[in-house]
Amino acid sequence: MPPTRVHQALVVENRDAGKGYFRIVLRAPALAGRARPGHFVMLRVSENLDPLLGRPFGIAAVRSRRDIELYYRVVGRGTSLLTQVRAGASLAVHGPLGIFSVHPTGRLQLP
Repeated sequence: MPPTRVHQALVVENRDAGKGYFRIVLRAPALAGRARPGHFVMLRVSENLDPLLGRPFGIAAVRSRRDIELYYRVVGRGTSLLTQVRAGASLAVHGPLGIFSVHPTGRLQLP
C-alpha cells in the first residue's frame, strides 16, 4: 500500500453529474502521483471543523497524475455541505488509502 498523508487539495471542479450524483475534481499532485482508481480518500468536506470527521470517497479516476476525480451522492449533512464547495477552495484529503490490485485481464480486483 502506498504511504498516506494529509494533502491540501485545490477544488478544480464540483458540479452536478446528473441522476443525483455530483463530480468533484481535486488537484493534489503528490496524492494523484500515488493514487489509483479503487483506492479511497478521507475528505474534509469543509474548510473548518464542522463536521468534525472527514468522509470516505472512492477514487474514480486519476487525471494527468495531478488530479483525482470523485463522485458522490448527497446522503447527509456532510455531502450536502460538499455540494456548496466551489472551484478554488482548498480541502484536506487523507490518502491514498486501501489496497488496490488489477486482475491479469486488466479489470479492477478488490481483495
